[in-house]
Parts: sequence; C-alpha cells; structure tokens
Amino acid sequence: MSDFVAKKRISKKEIFILILLALIVVFIFFPRRHSLKDGGTVTYESCFSGVVYTIEQRHRLQDNGYYENGIVIYIAGIEIFNNSEIDNSVPAETRSSDVESLSEEIDRVVYKT
Repeated sequence: MSDFVAKKRISKKEIFILILLALIVVFIFFPRRHSLKDGGTVTYESCFSGVVYTIEQRHRLQDNGYYENGIVIYIAGIEIFNNSEIDNSVPAETRSSDVESLSEEIDRVVYKT
C-alpha cells in the first residue's frame, strides 16, 4: 500500500520560491493610501501607481460650490463601479466669515475705500 503513496519531499529551493511568490503577491495587492487636497478625497492604489486597481472615496469640491461624494473603483484603468454624485442640497462653505472680514479689511486699507 505504501508503494501507491509516494511521499514527495519539498526542497528548500521550492519553499524559497513559494515564499517569494507569496511576498510578491502581497506587495502587489497591498494598498497605498493617498489623500488628495480637493476637499477630502482618499485613494487606495496598488503598487506601480494603481496599474492593478484604484479605489477612490470621493469628497471633492466642485467649481459650483457643491461636493461630489461617492466611491469609484478602477481595475486595470477601467472604471467598473461609480456611485458618486454631486450633493446639491447643501452648498459647501468655501470661505469662512473670518476670511471674508479680513478680505474686506485688506481691501479697505489697500484701496482706501
């Protein structure tokens, strides 16, 4: 019976190759986090600048003063999921009252009005 079951030993070279392949796979698929300065968007990319995948968690300030919120997923540069939409219900606070009052004071001093 033991003749049918041949025990194969794994060599040290094969173990090294398996460990190396596992480390390469982990390195390729381990996400890198990037925070963008567009209102709060966060991207998670695979190594090599998102060649394999990119996931964007959007919170982006638009030109019209509203935020775009949602998640966008790219695989190999092709958009496969997008649920982002512009939230038109509440405008973004683009300038605080302190900034407005300082801008008015600077205008008064500079332009003597």
